[in-house]
This record gives sequence, structure tokens and C-alpha cells, in this order.
Amino acid sequence: MPEFVFGRLQEALIKKVAWTQIDLPKVEGEFDSLGDEDKANARRVYMLALDSENVLDWETDDEDDLLWAITRKTTNRRSTPESDRNSITEEFTVMDKDGWQVWEITYDKDKPPEPKSVVKLTAEGDHTFGVVPLLRLEMPDAIWAMEKMESACRALLRDLNSMLWALRQTCHPELYEFLAAEIGHIKPVGDKQQDPNRGTNQRRGQGYVQLRGGDDRAEYVGPPMAAAEFALKVCESHRDEMHRVQNQTGVNPDVTSGTIRRSAESTADQQCPYPMIIHVYVASWSISVRSQSPDARLSAP
Repeated sequence: MPEFVFGRLQEALIKKVAWTQIDLPKVEGEFDSLGDEDKANARRVYMLALDSENVLDWETDDEDDLLWAITRKTTNRRSTPESDRNSITEEFTVMDKDGWQVWEITYDKDKPPEPKSVVKLTAEGDHTFGVVPLLRLEMPDAIWAMEKMESACRALLRDLNSMLWALRQTCHPELYEFLAAEIGHIKPVGDKQQDPNRGTNQRRGQGYVQLRGGDDRAEYVGPPMAAAEFALKVCESHRDEMHRVQNQTGVNPDVTSGTIRRSAESTADQQCPYPMIIHVYVASWSISVRSQSPDARLSAP
């Protein structure tokens, strides 16, 4: 459960909104008593994580409670190993406070549906939650981490790409060969050194031996690395800025309602912001789940 909660929190910090669907197990037949239902876990609510991109639209009332919502599920199944994956099926689930409907359309991936394509109703039913069975976690702007880190992330990516391109273009040492004169003025030179093409007419690579003159030499030559070191420090500063904003977003203590007084233990807790955020989130989430399913016996996350 903590991993699930952290995943929802992480998505909200990145995308501002995280969605969780509430559902009950599918059961067959009827039960004689609530005890039989509890033994079969028929009233035990479970939660499904939804990608924010798959919640297409929704509406709320004056109390910010959901009136309805539309979700999407896309599948691209392959019936046999010999078949292909050209067929795409999209399911649109419309949920309100009383029930749900599933609308479906199947199309070839090379021929996407047109605006007037028919979407068929494939299933519908009622639920007993009394509210739209979706939980919405929306981060306030003050603690929306990705909004505050976007500039630093873009700057880091831009400067890192520039630095890597410059390194590939200029900062890799290259092998230079310094060939001595082919004609000796004071002392004679060897036969190989007398060949002016000795630097290019011999195979290079592992396992090959090249013959050179006694006065020839080869060295790896490269530009000074001071500029690359400076660029690396700039990238590190962008990275540190991202961590600073993330940490500051997590701490963000309330100083408006008499919370300035802190003990040594609470001060230590502020050093690690995530437990504080998760604690508040889990508490509010537990209340939301129970309010949506008052009859379900959901244990605290």
C-alpha cells in the first residue's frame, strides 16, 4: 500500500493531477447476510491507478465533488503469434453518481477513426457508491514540484546536450603523427623513413603493426579541458537547483497558524519532506475512500 500511495503522489507532483478508481470485486450470486459478504471480501474496496492522460474529461459541482467523468482504455491485442497488431480498441467509460457505461470502437492503426465514426455502447450498469467512484488528487500550485522545476529541467537538458555535442566535436583527443624528414642531412635514415606515404599506406587497427622511421613519433592531441569543466559545473548547478526546488516544495511548512513552535523531533522530520506529505495525503485519501464507500470495511492504507 505505501508503494501505491507514493506512486499516486509522485504522479501528482509531476502532472499536477493523479487519478485513482475505486471498485468492488466481482461476485456471483447473492449472500444471506453481511457476514457472508465480508467472508467473501465482496465489500472490500480496491483501488486502481489511472494515468492522468486517460481521464479525458470531468465536471464538478460547487463543492468540487465530481458530477461525472470519462476515462479511456486502449488495447492493441494480438490473437496469435502469426497475426499482427494492426487492430486497436478504445474503451470509453462514462461514470456518474449512479452508474457507468462502456463505449467501444475498434479500428485499424493505419486508419484512425473520423469525428463522425460510430462508437458502440457495449456495457452499462449501476453502482452503490453514491458518488463518482474516482479519487482526484490535485496538487496546489505551491507544491506542484514539476511546475517549479520545469525551467531548471529545460536548462539542464539544453546545456547538457550542448556540452555533450561540444565534447564529441572538439574535446576527444586525436592521434597525430609527426613524420621525420625522408632525407637525412647529417646521418642517413632507414628505408621505411624514406617513404613519404608511410603514414597512410599501412593498415590500422588491432592486430596490425605499422612500420615507422626511427625519428617518427605519434601523439594524442586535444584541446584544453577548462571549457568542458566549466560547462560541467553549469550542468551540476542546474541539477542542484532541481533538487533544491524539490526539497523546498516538500518542506513548505505552515507558518500562518501558530506552527512556528517546533520541537527537535519535528525539526528533524522537516529534513525529509516526503514522509510529511505522504502522511497528510494518506490521511485525506483514507477519508475520501470511506466517504465514497460508507458500507465497505476498508482498512487504513
